[in-house]
Amino acid sequence: MTTLWQDVRYGVRMLRKNPGFTVVAVVSLALGIGANTGIFTIFEQVLLRSLPVKDAGALVILTPEGKYIGSQWGGHVLSYPMFKDFQADEKLFDGVLCRRSEIVVMNDGRGAERIEIALVSGNYFEVLGVPPALGRTFVADDETAPGTNPVIVLSCDFWRSRFGGDPNVVGRTLRINDTAMEVVGVAVHGFNGLSLDSRPRLFLPITMKPQVSGGWERRMDDRRTQWVQVFSRLKPGLSCERAEVAIQTPYKQIIQREVEDASFAGVPAEEREQFLQSRLVLLPGRRGLSYLTTGLGRQFLLLMGLAGLVLLVTCANVSNLLVARTTRRQKEIMVRLAIGAGRWRIMRQVLVESLLLACAGGAAALLVAALTARAILRFAPGQLSLTLSPEINETMLAFNVILSAVAALLCGLVPAWRTTQVDLASTLKQQATSITGGRGTRLRQGMVVTQICLSLILLVASGLFIRSLAALYRIDPGFRPMNLVCFGLDLTRSGHDGPPRVDFCRQLRTQLRSIPGVTSTAFAKVPLLENDSWYNGIVVEGYEPKPGEDVASYCNSISPDYCRTVGMTMRLGREFNERDEMPGAGMVILVNEAFVRWFLPDRHPVGCRVGLRWSTDAQPDREIVGVVCDSRNANLRSSANPQVFFPYSQIGIDQMTVYARTSLPSQELFSAIRRQVRRLDDTMPLLNMRTMEDQLDRSLANERLIGFLSSLFGILATALAMIGLYGVTAYSVAQRVQEIGIRMALGAQRPSVVSLVLREGMTLAGIGVMVGLAGAFALTRVLRSWLFEISPTDPLTFSATALLLTAVALLACYLPARRAARVDPMVALRHE
Repeated sequence: MTTLWQDVRYGVRMLRKNPGFTVVAVVSLALGIGANTGIFTIFEQVLLRSLPVKDAGALVILTPEGKYIGSQWGGHVLSYPMFKDFQADEKLFDGVLCRRSEIVVMNDGRGAERIEIALVSGNYFEVLGVPPALGRTFVADDETAPGTNPVIVLSCDFWRSRFGGDPNVVGRTLRINDTAMEVVGVAVHGFNGLSLDSRPRLFLPITMKPQVSGGWERRMDDRRTQWVQVFSRLKPGLSCERAEVAIQTPYKQIIQREVEDASFAGVPAEEREQFLQSRLVLLPGRRGLSYLTTGLGRQFLLLMGLAGLVLLVTCANVSNLLVARTTRRQKEIMVRLAIGAGRWRIMRQVLVESLLLACAGGAAALLVAALTARAILRFAPGQLSLTLSPEINETMLAFNVILSAVAALLCGLVPAWRTTQVDLASTLKQQATSITGGRGTRLRQGMVVTQICLSLILLVASGLFIRSLAALYRIDPGFRPMNLVCFGLDLTRSGHDGPPRVDFCRQLRTQLRSIPGVTSTAFAKVPLLENDSWYNGIVVEGYEPKPGEDVASYCNSISPDYCRTVGMTMRLGREFNERDEMPGAGMVILVNEAFVRWFLPDRHPVGCRVGLRWSTDAQPDREIVGVVCDSRNANLRSSANPQVFFPYSQIGIDQMTVYARTSLPSQELFSAIRRQVRRLDDTMPLLNMRTMEDQLDRSLANERLIGFLSSLFGILATALAMIGLYGVTAYSVAQRVQEIGIRMALGAQRPSVVSLVLREGMTLAGIGVMVGLAGAFALTRVLRSWLFEISPTDPLTFSATALLLTAVALLACYLPARRAARVDPMVALRHE
């Protein structure tokens, strides 16, 4: 321990004597370690962290797989009656619960606020093992007949932020969508539901669904509507695989009874058989249910891989610096060996210095990690920026310490081994070749080649991502995002139901059109570029389904002038007009070109009839009056799918996105729009007002994040590689001062000296570029799924990055080459 402490003190003194070397090494390590730690901070929360509930590993998610006949509201959903069937079966599970996220308007007497809630079963908190922080949680009696238990449990965060942690909040009455409900408790701190995508402020009994969801026309006992997400807790000792096999029998019995119900009377025998072949899948529920993390998992693995390459470049650079430093100390080290110091003691000294650098770099990396995590959350889609935290925690610190230790070994092992691999006798005789030549030089050159190779791979990857992002921005979405303002409104509150809702919508459009600069207004149920969709079964007059085909289309409910406002071109027929809003108006629809190509390829579409398949006896009762151009509605990556548009007055609309086309810069109208909405209803909250250009940027958040970080990593790795190349070239020039002086004394011209040095440096760069191109060609193929309209072996990207790296390498070599050309021969000949 004493000798180790001596090594630490000696290492600190040596690092203090070389502040330039120390600063470069620490900053390099801070950037490499910090980038990895920052990405891991988010990665751990998204993909590794378990729910804060009792025995989270025993939770599973019940998900149907196969043909379904009916209406599905979301993914991983079952009908409420089927949930009750499984809840009554106690053979496989130690509890079955269900949940559903909703958006409501809450009024606590101090004003209305639009918030997210979770509708949950009465045994929700009991099955999860989540205790109350105040009052009580739900019990089975809170889930009885629909609408009979208006009680609320607050989340702890919402209790503290909205009510200041007031212990008298229990018993208080809140109005949820104008329904009075009583607060009965507060959930324990740290529990925010079962989905990473959302952070519910309130928990309500699932049987309050009809009261909190305006326009909910389904019955709770309807088996043809799947809308609740079901979690179960496995019995001790029962694996997920065994439970999945065992649950198929009761599931088959349930769907067999459903097929025998009268509602299945009109279902064709083939579809009925396909439905009976469906099965139930059990998914791990340890981390809850999240739609966003499905795609983010691959994204963060990619970013971790890119950051890992940066760390390798960093370690190679610092290791190169340490090799150069130990080379300059060879005579000192050999003297210590000659007087009896053990080779392990010398190696340990170098490793301790490497560890000190890594510790300092790891400490500084915490700041870089926090900045990286915040940059990721800035691009994060949806609620992730609210549900994830960039703050330092125990897991982040542990990862930082482990990564710092790994970096210390990667940086120090080669220099430590190299210090003891020099011939003692020749070094003591001050033979320059034993100090600077041979394996030591080749080792440093090999490290520089490795750095250039890895840097080129990163630059190629970032170039592909940037070009893919540019291609997404260039694509025609089928509408015009310029000068288009959008915002959300929630119409589920009392006073805006039925005919009053239609009147409110009509008045709102009139008010908005009165604003100077607004040329047209419209609204829709499904917003543009928000990865939202309404997919429904349809019946098309005269269309014969293919064997096994599920005849369905994407749908939307819109107002008159929608196509003109958002900039969608009419191809045939007409757009909806004011007459289509009137009571008794004919049932009409619009379809897009993809719909015509799929369902009506050989017919004139205008005048054909289509119907929504709400039930098995649905009829084509709506007439096509127009065909609009194809558009990319959900996101820019998705190709145009068949789509049907309905007048909002004939289908209904509860939460809508309002669009206003302007002749002025969009941001200038925000205040005027808010004033006009408040004139109609001063309690109506405007949600997420933005320009359509901003929404387009948000829809490409993932692509922008990968493009930004990969470019940053590529630039960082290139800078480190060029520092390494500059260092090797400059060190070579310093060791060859006498040789250069002799050459110049014998008549060598300055250009020839510059050419000599450049040739040696650019040889290393050329080898690194060639190896890097081969590595990039092999590795970038895994990026195919992330790219859009760009080949992973795109010649332009490969050639441009190779030329860029070569040019930067030329600059790194030219600076020491110019210094070599300025050597005074007389000074050089006297140089030792």
